[in-house]
This record gives sequence, structure tokens and C-alpha cells, in this order.
Amino acid sequence: NPSSGLYTCPLAMTDGASCLIKNMKESGDLDKFEPEVKAQLEEAYKRLTSRNPSEFWTSGQWMTEVRGGSDVSGAAATYALKEKG
Repeated sequence: NPSSGLYTCPLAMTDGASCLIKNMKESGDLDKFEPEVKAQLEEAYKRLTSRNPSEFWTSGQWMTEVRGGSDVSGAAATYALKEKG
């Protein structure tokens, strides 16, 4: 069903990302990060859980897959580059 890739999947990923950050906040693990990273995660949580359409963020497959899901596996790739510092 095409709607799963455009609606269900992004909302499931958004829920997963917000739950992870929430659990980190509740357990105190968020305090283990540098202040800048902690602030970024708190901002992400605020946006992932916002009910304001102009502030709300949706998450996506970038959280879980090097290659995208079956509908985009041949068209996208994710990679990381190590930065100096």
C-alpha cells in the first residue's frame, strides 16, 4: 500500500525517535552527552512531539537502514564520513 511509505512508516519512525529520546531523558542518560548534543536532542524531541504543524518534524528510515526500505532500496544510500576533531 503506497500510503504506508508516505504516512505510516514516517510516523512509526517519528514515534521511535521520540520514545528513544524520552527514555534517555527519564533515565538520566541524556545528561551524559555534551551540552550542545543534549540541546540538539531536546530540540529534536520537542519537534518530534509537537502538535504545531509549523514546528513538527517527521523522522524516517535514516534511523534504521543503511539502504532505504524496499520501495527506495535502489535509489538511495546513506553513508557517514568521519570528521577531524
